Amino acid sequence: MAVVLLSATGCYDLEGEREICDYNIQLRYDYNQENGTIQNMIDYYVYAIDEYIFDESGILFLHNRFTPDVCREKMTSELLLPAGRYSVIAIGNRDDRSPTMDLATGNAPVRGVTHRDAMRLTLDNPVPMPNGTNGPSEKLYHGYRTFTVNERGISRVRVDMLNAHCLIRFRVTWRNNTTPSRGVDYHATLDDIASHYKLMPEYIYPRNTFNYATHDPAPHDDYPSNDNGVIHHIPSTHFEGRNVLSYRHDTRINADNEMWGEFTTYRFKMAYSPKLTIVRSSDGQLIIPRVIDLWKYLDWYYGDEPDYTRKQEYHISIEIDGDDIYMMPLNVADWDEGGVLR
Repeated sequence: MAVVLLSATGCYDLEGEREICDYNIQLRYDYNQENGTIQNMIDYYVYAIDEYIFDESGILFLHNRFTPDVCREKMTSELLLPAGRYSVIAIGNRDDRSPTMDLATGNAPVRGVTHRDAMRLTLDNPVPMPNGTNGPSEKLYHGYRTFTVNERGISRVRVDMLNAHCLIRFRVTWRNNTTPSRGVDYHATLDDIASHYKLMPEYIYPRNTFNYATHDPAPHDDYPSNDNGVIHHIPSTHFEGRNVLSYRHDTRINADNEMWGEFTTYRFKMAYSPKLTIVRSSDGQLIIPRVIDLWKYLDWYYGDEPDYTRKQEYHISIEIDGDDIYMMPLNVADWDEGGVLR
């Protein structure tokens, strides 16, 4: 069975009378910022895609990595595949920090061997930081779709991509002239973050009249290849024993007596609660009243259910007043909407 990978978006004869195509399936990757825009914004957020194509029985048929088309500035893959049914798992922005693996063997996926249910993404090579902590993971994007390649003609399928990372930006301020010293090194840590992804999606959004639904594990879902509606497949964070990470962000207090920080991690799960700690780097002294349980705030303000939410991106203002910690969305007009942790 022949497989041809093509970087061109199609070729024409010199008179332009007919199209000469060396492919029979075109996979167009689309990112609309979780329904935030009707435009395809993928070239603003994704610089490369790894697509894993599986046959009808779920066995890996090929792996193809490609970058945006230089002419169209969009993500389109063009393949020549034998007629039949397939599924694709797509990962945007993956680099050496997150190699793919076959859970059944613990090794890299193998064509003709690896089943799509065994596909995992494993953050086993993060940016090293002091004390066994880690720097940011990639800003990953995930897509899944089933499709059919016909005996004749060209099949064109849209694959909707979804945020597969969590982004937390925070600002810390202190009331009543209690700001810690400037010119001193501090760092924040975010603990208990999962280090594995199951690449088969766990939930579908939307599904009929529901906001989400458990993913159908059958080789073909019930969305036809020519469906123009946006279909988001939400991947599942995966736990194996104690495979969790601690992230670290080094920071200082600026001239405005503010501390800023950012974490990029794998998605959060409802099964656990990540903890935020901010300390003085020289001696590990806590410079906020206590460790912050982030979900006490995120659940209170957003009503967030992380297993199902399509985009995990949070901008948080943390204000310290003695033993109280006030948390609220960053850059909102009504600061009184924030919650207080006591």
